[in-house]
Amino acid sequence: MERIYCFLIGYVCGCFLTAEFVSKRYAGHGVQNGGPDNPGMASITIKFGIKAGLLVLAGDCLKTFLAIGICSLWLFKELGSLAVSYAGFGAVFGHCFPVSRHFHGGKGIAVTGAYSLSLSPLIWLITYVLGGVAALISGYLAIGSAVIAVLFPITTFLFGLTAEEVILTAITGVVILARHRKNFRLIHFGGERNFHFLKRIFRGK
Repeated sequence: MERIYCFLIGYVCGCFLTAEFVSKRYAGHGVQNGGPDNPGMASITIKFGIKAGLLVLAGDCLKTFLAIGICSLWLFKELGSLAVSYAGFGAVFGHCFPVSRHFHGGKGIAVTGAYSLSLSPLIWLITYVLGGVAALISGYLAIGSAVIAVLFPITTFLFGLTAEEVILTAITGVVILARHRKNFRLIHFGGERNFHFLKRIFRGK
């Protein structure tokens, strides 16, 4: 039962979409009413700039850390790292499928980052550095997200986390991939925006 409580606490915290509030601050309306299509850091950054994107990143990470802290440091300390896993997984699920937006939320990359960092800084470092490299080389943010989704359960397995925790990270990876399926289709048909990160770096732009 404690696992369910951890998941629910994470879900409730995850349903708080920072992008909604940042969009209202910068544009006077939320994501649903003319703001970015996706209530996440990347969409907000593209539309309103890096400062707005960093605010979303901070808020999304903080809500995840809050859920994990409540469960693992206060209410359900006896669960140990399982409290981290269930609260973190719940936060990802709440962010991606918030009841307040009819279960259509963000794509879960920032929240998963906070979740993975709480499990192990090395898991986070490996997963997100390689995901960042993939995005840098390909020019597609969704490719970086896909690498993160695949590596997260692999690294948790290699670092010796329990089967239960690995399963939760695997489901998290599936959720991330599912939330990016539109981007993958656009990449396939040539309709996805390519940021050409390497060209910008070498050209100084």
